Amino acid sequence: MRWALADVTRRLPEIIDATQTSPQEVDLGEGKGVLVLSLRPPKPKTQPRSLADVLMDSPLWGFDLGDDLRDKSLPREVDL
Repeated sequence: MRWALADVTRRLPEIIDATQTSPQEVDLGEGKGVLVLSLRPPKPKTQPRSLADVLMDSPLWGFDLGDDLRDKSLPREVDL
């Protein structure tokens, strides 16, 4: 199944909130299905964390979203 990277990143705050209570899956709604994921706890830092830091430290199963954000040559859709 292919998801537009913009759809996933647009809903990241909701996805991250959902993983606090149910870390196994997030319903993407609108008939798009369920995104199954696991976020690692953030590494402790003394400075405030940017969304980019959170993304780079929180890989989905077998897929590091941070790499896609750094490499603009990658396609705008990803297989999840």
